[in-house]
Amino acid sequence: MRNQYGGTLGGPIKRGKIFFFADYQGTRSREGVDTGQIFVPSLSERKGDLSGVASSLTGIVNGPYWATLLSQKLGYPVQGEPYYTSGCVSSSQCVFPNAQLPVSAWATPAQKLLQYIPAANNAEEFKSKFPDSAPRLSNFRKSEH
Repeated sequence: MRNQYGGTLGGPIKRGKIFFFADYQGTRSREGVDTGQIFVPSLSERKGDLSGVASSLTGIVNGPYWATLLSQKLGYPVQGEPYYTSGCVSSSQCVFPNAQLPVSAWATPAQKLLQYIPAANNAEEFKSKFPDSAPRLSNFRKSEH
């Protein structure tokens, strides 16, 4: 928290030539405000099991560069198929069969940063409430206020 206030005050110095002035400025800044509940990955999502959020795996692979990158990371050919569709159990049907994303396909920074995202600690598996003393992290998905 930062509170910074200041002001200046003047007056007539030489009649008719130099005049009185006054100014005030106040700045109040508060950082690290508790944001409430924050979505964090569930234990199964931390292992690459996205079946709990499978309905959000929409769209299709678009473009040869992205398809090539996915093929390299996943170890099987990817072209223009959907990311996931209900009942998909084979990589020939969709990119993520059974809504599984192999941890080996994750970017190295994502794998290393996951340890700094807190585990869920309330009744809903995918939410966490940061204690007031904890550093604030960026939201994983969205925030509730």
